[in-house]
Amino acid sequence: MRVVFVTLLLVVFVWATTHAQICDQIMLDCPTVVYPGTWCGTLVITNCEGVIDAFGVEILYPTEYLSLLSIVTAGTLTEGWDEIDAAIVDGEPNRLRIGGYDLVGFGIVQQDVLVRICFDLIGDAPTGTVVTIDSQSLEDDIASFTAVSCTLRNIVPIETTTWGRIKALWGPPDAFP
Repeated sequence: MRVVFVTLLLVVFVWATTHAQICDQIMLDCPTVVYPGTWCGTLVITNCEGVIDAFGVEILYPTEYLSLLSIVTAGTLTEGWDEIDAAIVDGEPNRLRIGGYDLVGFGIVQQDVLVRICFDLIGDAPTGTVVTIDSQSLEDDIASFTAVSCTLRNIVPIETTTWGRIKALWGPPDAFP
């Protein structure tokens, strides 16, 4: 009987730790990058309680590899907000400030995309290049959140011709003449 009870406790503990909810976190998710090209990182929020109707955050990125194109709210939690904007901080060309507010906001969410940040990859960035959420810059309803930055990975330089892109994306290097 004791063995069954201990086994049951172990199973419950393992299940609970593997299904634990991470609360109050803002994370920048970096996709695989193909150079040259455009990629959009997603600013993902995990919020377990409360209402978020205003936020502010700053993203630090390497300007020698990335050039800001836009922020995108379509299909995100902030789509249709009263105001959302982004701007490069004066005197700091590698610092992007994003903020927004809404009179209604949104309530409890498990995990969803707050906003997408699109960059043009202008240099052959080495794998391991970091794009950082400045955790000191979190404002308003996300001020106490934990910030998780991202690292660019699997950067694949490809030829700029159409045929070069096809070869790089659809087959191993020796599959085409």
